Amino acid sequence: MVNDCTKITDTECSPCSRGEFLDSWNRETRCHPHRYCDPNQGLLVLSEGTSETDTICICDEGQHCVNEACEMCSPHSPCSAGFGVKKNATRVSDTICEPCLVGFFSNVSSAYEECQPWTRYKNSSLVFPAPRGAWDLLPFYPATYPSALAPHVHTHSYNV
Repeated sequence: MVNDCTKITDTECSPCSRGEFLDSWNRETRCHPHRYCDPNQGLLVLSEGTSETDTICICDEGQHCVNEACEMCSPHSPCSAGFGVKKNATRVSDTICEPCLVGFFSNVSSAYEECQPWTRYKNSSLVFPAPRGAWDLLPFYPATYPSALAPHVHTHSYNV
């Protein structure tokens, strides 16, 4: 604003300078500086500000805004073992996890992996985790079953 209104003159305003804005008609005498999206904080420019709008920031890949104003970013939260991703994180929302249902498992902590289905080994009543069919390529010898996977084995009887 250059001059306030009086009984005989209207309010006189000057446009905001480059890098400044005013988003509404008001009695302020100065424009506001555009927001700085600090790349060292994981922030990127979504849209440049104009004389009437502020700059809008968004988080870099792998992070999400911690509030609606996107003042800070936080890394996406991983889902713990036993949980899978129900909804992937975005640049404005965190990961939503859910417990693996019966017949599914997760043995990793991941912000991207869903629960994987259990697989029944060919010609056997034993059921065990087999992500993406990898176990079908290996021979099956119950006495040498990897102990690291033992907690994930359902206890079914089988004949040797």
